[in-house]
Amino acid sequence: MYQLEPAWRELYLQSDSSSVFSSWDWTITWWKHFQKYFPEGDTAITILTAWKGSLLVGLAPFTYPKRQTYHTKRLRPVGDLEGGEGMTDEFPLLTRRDCYVEVVTGFRNYLANPPKANRWDCAYLRSMDSVLSDETCGHLGAKTSSHLSAPRIARLPDSWDQFYRSLSPSMKTNIKYYPRKLEKSHYNWKFRLASTVDEIRTAIPDLIRLHHERAGCRRGVKHCSHIPTALHEDFFTEVMITLAQKGEAWIGFIEIDGVTIASQAFMQRQNIVTFYYSGFDVRYYDYSPLLIISAEAIRHCINVGADSVNFLPDTLTASHQPHMISLWKSRWGAVSTGVTWEIAIYAPHARASAVRMIHTARTALQL
Repeated sequence: MYQLEPAWRELYLQSDSSSVFSSWDWTITWWKHFQKYFPEGDTAITILTAWKGSLLVGLAPFTYPKRQTYHTKRLRPVGDLEGGEGMTDEFPLLTRRDCYVEVVTGFRNYLANPPKANRWDCAYLRSMDSVLSDETCGHLGAKTSSHLSAPRIARLPDSWDQFYRSLSPSMKTNIKYYPRKLEKSHYNWKFRLASTVDEIRTAIPDLIRLHHERAGCRRGVKHCSHIPTALHEDFFTEVMITLAQKGEAWIGFIEIDGVTIASQAFMQRQNIVTFYYSGFDVRYYDYSPLLIISAEAIRHCINVGADSVNFLPDTLTASHQPHMISLWKSRWGAVSTGVTWEIAIYAPHARASAVRMIHTARTALQL
């Protein structure tokens, strides 16, 4: 795995992916923390690569259980913990744009014929993209994901005034109303940025605490905790610091009289800034502190020359529509960049055939 690092980093820079989740730094840190967190127990990592001569043109990291049991042996994309919180919001399939379909086809053919030494029952190839045509999707057996859409991206103009004018009347009102409401309540608030390693190390405990408070809030739409255990906290801390060392992560937060009452993590890949996990003190619910942070963060993004904001994929309902918790993204002008597709690939052996029959029957019952 480690011998791939130079080629992986070069591919990451040359691809047009908006996702920090496909970077070497993210993947190696994720694997370090979560390799023993799988429901099947001890798990290995395997990385599919596609080359043109000495040039790496495609890459997809997967995990699979080492022990053979009566359970289905799945090959899953890194970040998928089968129902557990994996903290990876975009699946890490990384390719050069002009090789996308060729790489996906090659990976699909390989996964359909696994080596005997690591024979899995089924594999899941997933990506968030709109490149695959309907004809290609049909040929590969790709289907739209029932869980996630593609990321919502908001394109940024050259100035905050231009961006502000593009918003709806209600958003324009809210952006001004809530800061004034804080001031009318005699709260001396400030928006601050933590961007250095030391600043982020100091800011992370407050963000985690406030994230848990938000998850426990009984008002408004219910949010789950994406940082549920000490293991998740350790991963979040290390990956944010690792990215901050390269200037690719920062934290925005609101202080009132020196106390942090709301916080949000951001990750940056070239000129695209990704909104990551957030939280707030529930006592300030009526002041919409995360809306204030979002506005101030977007203003900062425009000032430093970012051209896009990635609000991450929507969570979908059973009817394949964006869940209510995702609808706020559209208020910032964010639009979906495509679809999330997935290919379920079954190995050519009897056990895998039985697994496929079971999965097909379960899917039919759900419909």
